[in-house]
Amino acid sequence: MLVLSPEPRNEPHATARMLVRGAYLEIIPLRGVVEKLASVPTSTRITITCSPKWGIERTLEYAASVIGAGYRVVPHLAARQVADKRELRDLVERLTDLGVRDLFVIGGDAPEPAGAFDSAGSLLDALAETGHEFETIGVACYPEGHPSIAGDQLLGALRLKQQHATYMVSQLCFDIAALTGWLRDARARGITLRCTSASPGR
Repeated sequence: MLVLSPEPRNEPHATARMLVRGAYLEIIPLRGVVEKLASVPTSTRITITCSPKWGIERTLEYAASVIGAGYRVVPHLAARQVADKRELRDLVERLTDLGVRDLFVIGGDAPEPAGAFDSAGSLLDALAETGHEFETIGVACYPEGHPSIAGDQLLGALRLKQQHATYMVSQLCFDIAALTGWLRDARARGITLRCTSASPGR
């Protein structure tokens, strides 16, 4: 993911180097992926997805391995996979013990919630009550829309989430006009979160 900010007034190669240095690499927790990180500088932040197929445990397992390899990790936490506030507190404790300082909270793609949380917003409200020590919390945004949630509803939810979040990440988007147009609209509607664009790796 790359931070979308005004381009510095310098030559293009310096700008490209700055963007590459600041990029996050997103991985899916599959066998062998940790070993493949050997060619990636340890200054790169690694985000780890959380899917219904693999579950939260797999995400935490790989987070521990990637941290052990010397990287700063941003695990995804899917709200619809968390049963209740007790499990959330346990997850926060485990992540804190691992040294995780950054978290990305999503609703998740599970067709049915595991329990109390059906959206990222509901989990963020509960997360705020845990007294967590995360330095940054990211949430999702959808410049090109969502297949099952209306645009106005997405923006309304995002406006509520920003009281707990520090930045937002779009789905992979190659249409700069769609991205910048959506961002202008979001700003006009009171969304002030820093925006980044997803750039998944393998």
